[in-house]
Amino acid sequence: MADPEEAAVLEVSSECKSTLLKKEDSKDTDIMSNYSTSLEGSVVASPSIESFSTLPDQEMSEFGLDTRDLQVKVDNPQKHLDTLETYITFRITTRTSRAEFDETEYVVRRRYNDFIWLRQKLVEAFPTHLIPEFLIHRKSRQGFLGRMSTSFHNLAAVYMMRQRTQEFEQVREYVTSLGEKLNSVDRISQRIHKERQDYLSELNQMHPIFTLWSASEPELSPVLLAMAAAIEHNTQAQQHVLVTFTPNIVQPLKEYLLYIEAVKEALTRRDSVQIEYELTVEELKKKRAEKDLLLAEEQTSGSGGFSLGGASLWKSAGEVRDDKLQKLAQAIPHLVKQVEEHQDKVECANENLRADLDRWQYEKKDELKKLFVSLANQQIKYYEQCLAAWEEVLPDMKVVDTTSSYSPSNKLQLQVPS
Repeated sequence: MADPEEAAVLEVSSECKSTLLKKEDSKDTDIMSNYSTSLEGSVVASPSIESFSTLPDQEMSEFGLDTRDLQVKVDNPQKHLDTLETYITFRITTRTSRAEFDETEYVVRRRYNDFIWLRQKLVEAFPTHLIPEFLIHRKSRQGFLGRMSTSFHNLAAVYMMRQRTQEFEQVREYVTSLGEKLNSVDRISQRIHKERQDYLSELNQMHPIFTLWSASEPELSPVLLAMAAAIEHNTQAQQHVLVTFTPNIVQPLKEYLLYIEAVKEALTRRDSVQIEYELTVEELKKKRAEKDLLLAEEQTSGSGGFSLGGASLWKSAGEVRDDKLQKLAQAIPHLVKQVEEHQDKVECANENLRADLDRWQYEKKDELKKLFVSLANQQIKYYEQCLAAWEEVLPDMKVVDTTSSYSPSNKLQLQVPS
């Protein structure tokens, strides 16, 4: 199958369109979002919304009927040819009815790196929300150092957290199991897809074989041509299954695998908030225990430290204790305030994550059901087409079988031995 980047670009031409960049009118911007001009004047004619979109056709038609106050659609990939680099941008259409916006619709083009930057900013601003990655242009999400740092961070989260929330631990186990199952489905579907490609190659070889065979067998020519036509229909049906495999199966599975990774990352960030809270509580307990110990100590007797020229070389035990108590009296209220702030953060993180998880659970059941029902319907339609193609051949085969059964060459075969 073709790479998603290559499949997204349908036509490339070279024209000088530098003057088009000077258009500032919003309508002109919307029209010109279908074209791109690089420093070298290379322009790529991108596919239209109808020919390519990250949204299914049904969602595209419903986009204009959506009554939500903020709608965002990403589509229309476009390749830019520069001297030093070649990159792809995507058109982002935003429609809104909110009062804080000056316009009701905005159309801009952004590179894939802009999506990465936006996701990083969203994660920083909303660390306990589910923010999946952008799927169209998959890259290696993390290198060796990134994997190592993530591993150390996860180990720290495992060994440092004292009180694990059973609710979120069950979610973690569930998404881990779901990810393993979807990965298995993805691997199996890829193997089936490979076998279907091999089968399609064999079908493409069989069709001309039966056509040539019919030319050398006049008596069998009708049935051989009928079989060749049936094979051609099977080939077309198989080709349709292969073409729709990536948009209907691969991409939705990849999106859910990315969403599962987003859930795991959100759980890890929530654990970090809880770890910070627990460390602050532990530090507060230590300070209070130290204060209680100092107050419980009996004041040591005896003269002060060794003096020279009327100046003490060291403080007495009472003075040291008083200094520590003074520092603790300043540190404990500050820690109490930090504990309250971190506790509020933990509660907010839990509520935010619960809300996102509840919404995701509801959408996941519906969308996964649609995915597998669509796959089943596609397979049923494919086998119905194949069966109908072969049923059309049966009358011709029966006629040939009837005439051949009473031919002189078969008389000996029809005699029943006494």
